[in-house]
Amino acid sequence: MDGRLCSKQFAQDGKTFFDCTKARTPDGELSSREWCYVDSTYKTGKKWDYCIPIMDFDRVRAASNNSLKDLTKTSTSINSQISMNITPAQRSLDLLNKVKSFQDDLQNKINELNKVITVINQNIFKLIKAKQDGDKQDKIVNDLNLTIEQKMSEQKLRKEEEDKNILLARKTNDCRGMLLYEDDERGKIFK
Repeated sequence: MDGRLCSKQFAQDGKTFFDCTKARTPDGELSSREWCYVDSTYKTGKKWDYCIPIMDFDRVRAASNNSLKDLTKTSTSINSQISMNITPAQRSLDLLNKVKSFQDDLQNKINELNKVITVINQNIFKLIKAKQDGDKQDKIVNDLNLTIEQKMSEQKLRKEEEDKNILLARKTNDCRGMLLYEDDERGKIFK
């Protein structure tokens, strides 16, 4: 077991052995394992040791053949199942490819729609700003109209007041307040 070689010949219990044996071991135990005395050229370690079991090639071949038969049956069964399932699997794969194509097309349309929505949002903001600017201009125009109306109203009142004064002056023969009217200076003689 430790890699040393067996002695070419050794004796145990009055018998001579030329190879590993299952006879009683030198320490007196009966074992199902084979052992031998170690070749005398090895000076270290114990004088005997268990042998590595001899390979039973017939048993290995039989086990290998049985494994191959089982593997062949299994692979044949799997191949049969694959053949039965390949058509539905192919249909599923084709359908999956169609779904993926539809999803890609839908994603492209969504991206285009997002671009359009972005442009619409920008235009809405521009329209809101234009409306706000228009509202400001409307307010300025309304304020100017009010100012003009006030000025016109004031002018109309002044005109009415002047017309009243003129009428009153005509009635009283008082020319004061009339256009180009000048008071005479007292004490001045006109020629």
